[in-house]
Amino acid sequence: AHIEVNHNYLPPLVEPIVLDYRKIICPMIDNIASDSMEIRPAEGRERGAFSWDMLYKRLPVYQEDATIPHPVP
Repeated sequence: AHIEVNHNYLPPLVEPIVLDYRKIICPMIDNIASDSMEIRPAEGRERGAFSWDMLYKRLPVYQEDATIPHPVP
């Protein structure tokens, strides 16, 4: 599968939307090594953007944002 989910993955994604319907939520996605199927956790903080043709691209975190605490659901 391109994406596999773990137990109880959905509530942390839905809760911010319930609290504010204008939010866009995107989970941190771990990588799965194609040669060994080893799960490699996503590295630290990330940000991303969608292009006009709806392709998602990971981008580096701005230096000034790197020290802001990341909220944990």
